[in-house]
Amino acid sequence: MENAEETVAMNAEIVATGEEIRTGALIDSNSAHIADRLEENGVAVSRHICVGDDLDLLIAAFKEIGGRADIAVVTGGLGPTSDDLTSEAAARAVDRAMPPWPIHAARPMHRGTCSRNDMAPMRTGVTVSCRA
Repeated sequence: MENAEETVAMNAEIVATGEEIRTGALIDSNSAHIADRLEENGVAVSRHICVGDDLDLLIAAFKEIGGRADIAVVTGGLGPTSDDLTSEAAARAVDRAMPPWPIHAARPMHRGTCSRNDMAPMRTGVTVSCRA
């Protein structure tokens, strides 16, 4: 008898953010690495996109991805500067307000160049994964 349950793979989309990526000033090697690791772990990557430092475009992209994908992986835009819009855009895409505190970063994002207090605030329950 055939197994009635069929395993359905999760699908993911990757968003690289930032003007330096959008304009080509920096090459986006993160998306390739992330896609490779997701695929190795059974997660199908259906799309990679790049969005510059534009809050409205980021919100729209996150809403679109939310309607298509099981997982959204976002690189960039999580630092302490005013052009780091990822957290705010993600919160607005799901109609949530950004809390000023607490910060839930597991460890500094840039190999010791930023302290946890410099990182963008994340909503409670959000998991932040950092490469060491």
